[in-house]
Amino acid sequence: MRRIPPILRLRSRPTLPTAPDRGPALGIDQTECVMWEILPGRVRADDCDLCEEARMTEWFHEDDDCWIAECEVCSVPMIVWRNHDPRPSEEVKALLHDRLTVVAERNFEFDKGMYIDDNMRNIPDHYHAHARSRAGFLGRGVHRRPPRPPLAD
Repeated sequence: MRRIPPILRLRSRPTLPTAPDRGPALGIDQTECVMWEILPGRVRADDCDLCEEARMTEWFHEDDDCWIAECEVCSVPMIVWRNHDPRPSEEVKALLHDRLTVVAERNFEFDKGMYIDDNMRNIPDHYHAHARSRAGFLGRGVHRRPPRPPLAD
């Protein structure tokens, strides 16, 4: 694990469209995302699958704090904190859970409601959480919504 030296927000990078027919999930201009590794206090681990940010499934949202994609194991929406740390503050955790809830409810329907599961079973050293249906586990009771236009500012 390496600590990234604090550097001012010098560069922004355009992001690839994450869900071409859905638009930015939270109405945020995603071209303004800064390469998160250069933000002060962020840690990135070279051997962490979540730090790698491989786009193996559909991505619904990304910003300087997190990204949200379909979990390749569970087939449910998953949020990943852009800091290699398993214990965010309660304030950060609440922000992440709020973002996951907005994106999950916009793009999926959940039989019997939804809950946030942040038991990090397979990758315990990098904070992430899943939006799961109360009707089942591993994608059971989760259905994709039809595409919608982007949220207005």
